[in-house]
Amino acid sequence: MSQVTDLKAQLAQIASESKTAGGSLSQFQNRFSGHIAKVESLISGTSTKADVEIAGVLEEARRAAEQASAALLAAADRCEKFAQQV
Repeated sequence: MSQVTDLKAQLAQIASESKTAGGSLSQFQNRFSGHIAKVESLISGTSTKADVEIAGVLEEARRAAEQASAALLAAADRCEKFAQQV
């Protein structure tokens, strides 16, 4: 197997796994957002420091999941485009 063929195969594998992981993470993020909304509705009207902290932590985690999903999907796209160019 030539190096170019091997490179294309590796890029295809990375793209495939990145799409799968990015899609799964996106689905998780959507479900997680629903959980966050439920928690926020249950603690709304309270003003303890712990309530504010947990809301912030959950929102930070949601954003991180969203960014990770986007990064994986972008990596998959770039791998596919690069493989076409070599």
